[in-house]
Amino acid sequence: MGKLIVAGIGPGAANYVIPEVDHWVQQARLLVGGRRALELFRDFKGRILQVTKDYQDLFPEIAMHLSKGQTVVVLVSGDPGIFSLMSNIKNEFPNAILVVPGISSIQMAAARLQTTWDDATILSIHHKLPENLLLELNSKEKIFILTGPIYDPVYLLDCLVKQGILDCRIAICADLSSPDEEVISIDLSNLSIQEIETLKLALTRFKKRSVVFYFERSVGHHPELVYSGLGDQQFQRGTVPMTKEEIRAISLSKLRIQPDSIVYDVGSGTGSIAVQAAMFAYRGVVYAMDHKPEAIKLTRSNALQFGLKNVVSIEGKAPGCFPIQKADAIFLGGTGGYLQSLFKAALEQLNPQGRIVLNAVSIDTVTQMWDLIGQHPELEIEVIQAQIATAEPLGQTRIWKGRNPVTIFTLERK
Repeated sequence: MGKLIVAGIGPGAANYVIPEVDHWVQQARLLVGGRRALELFRDFKGRILQVTKDYQDLFPEIAMHLSKGQTVVVLVSGDPGIFSLMSNIKNEFPNAILVVPGISSIQMAAARLQTTWDDATILSIHHKLPENLLLELNSKEKIFILTGPIYDPVYLLDCLVKQGILDCRIAICADLSSPDEEVISIDLSNLSIQEIETLKLALTRFKKRSVVFYFERSVGHHPELVYSGLGDQQFQRGTVPMTKEEIRAISLSKLRIQPDSIVYDVGSGTGSIAVQAAMFAYRGVVYAMDHKPEAIKLTRSNALQFGLKNVVSIEGKAPGCFPIQKADAIFLGGTGGYLQSLFKAALEQLNPQGRIVLNAVSIDTVTQMWDLIGQHPELEIEVIQAQIATAEPLGQTRIWKGRNPVTIFTLERK
């Protein structure tokens, strides 16, 4: 059996290819790589295979050379351990592989920006979006992102603007180590919306270039700031409904939110549930959804006044506005007359160990919920009814003033 070498060629320039890679290329009978990688070894005399999208088609010929006891070198950009074909090759040839490291574009970008990368999150959106992209942007202080022709720097900047994440610094590190290398750094907090729109146009020139997108900010929220309860008077109020303090406390306890939970607040109203959920899920993210523009505005304002960066406000009608990322906890505070479709979508979006909490005020909603629950024997159900009364002054004494009872449904899979 021959040797299969997976070799990192660094960011692209020949002077960043380490001598060990040259050594193995000289020993090889078959050299496999992308067009740019192969151009670094134009003097190679053996057989050359260029990698295409269907890289699995290369495996039979690689196997043939290995069976003859020959050395095969597969060239990958950057370092083999960061978003390369190494894992696919290792799965196909588990006993023949030797890995030669290279300098990754992430390392190069960090060096150009004079920052560390051992404390950063590393993502790739070169071919597809990770489900947790918005979560990472909302909760992490430092991120390096490898972009592509579809999900490019303009796409990422647009994500930041739509999520209201403007208290940050970004950098574009393009074509690192090449003669066309370009590094620009921008503090978004100093730009107006009009200036950001102009910036988007300027960044279109990076669409088809090799880019590392850098994102940095101070998240500013820590677990010691988590409160077990907030008074109604602490929230900005408008004409939209708000889950009252006592019902809010019960509902949040039923959701059992963890520090890294993904939470949906459907029918966010003023954002009182979203704000407290975000405090509990300080390493997670809360998606606050409402079809009323005033509600979205209030939710954002209340999240801002508590310094929360992990609340993503989505204006739209649920369930059509549900995010891709599935949830660990779903609070249904307003069904908008679409309980059946909303309930079905919530179950589909719920992670296996997740919980749904629904608050029902009207008798009709309670009746509908019982009907829906009867169709799902796989659910563990808890139903309580809370009726809060407050002591109100009446002359020289106080009397109890009752509020409407709220039926709280808590659901999880058995």
